[in-house]
Amino acid sequence: MIPSFLTLVYIFLCTYAHYYYLYPLLLVANLLNVYWGEFKNSELLEELRYFYCSKTSYYLKCLNAIVLLGLIALGNAFVDSKGFSLGYLLGFGITTGLLSGCFIVTLAHDLLHSRSRLQKVLSVLLLTMSGIPHFATEHVFGHHRYIGLKKDVTTAKLNEDFYTYFCKVTLSNLKAGPKMPYLYFMMITMALLPPIWLYGKISYCFGCENFSAL
Repeated sequence: MIPSFLTLVYIFLCTYAHYYYLYPLLLVANLLNVYWGEFKNSELLEELRYFYCSKTSYYLKCLNAIVLLGLIALGNAFVDSKGFSLGYLLGFGITTGLLSGCFIVTLAHDLLHSRSRLQKVLSVLLLTMSGIPHFATEHVFGHHRYIGLKKDVTTAKLNEDFYTYFCKVTLSNLKAGPKMPYLYFMMITMALLPPIWLYGKISYCFGCENFSAL
């Protein structure tokens, strides 16, 4: 429930204070890792069994997914209701992106491998709202099918730097996505709506009301 807790705290800070107050909390949470410690080998099997086989874990994952979907929806409504400067808007977008990268993509990846249809739907929604709907198809039908082989571009080569790897994977996934199932074009259209809206909001902040009114 830590992702949901931090997300709800973030929404509270955005509503009643400033989004950047979240950063000290993240720093404290990171420092506490030393005291929380790591799982012992004897604990791993029990924890994994609970994580993947427990009914409680199943419902908690679904609840986390709904809360994280709410983060994106409320984030759009929050920005739309405020007259932000460009710098504040960019900072808010980057902070929201950090949360989505840490929590949303991680949870969506786990739900994507679930046998539950509900969790798979939640996974696709999370990935689509995060702007990476192609992950839902490429990861399962590309990476897992060809893992470790030359066809799997998501397996990093020895001594390959991050930036080369990132560009290669991004372009390859976008290219391969339309050849795979799950109605890729519908999802990519949905994923384009938030950035189009955001561009309209930025334009509106600079006096281009005509674009925003479309």
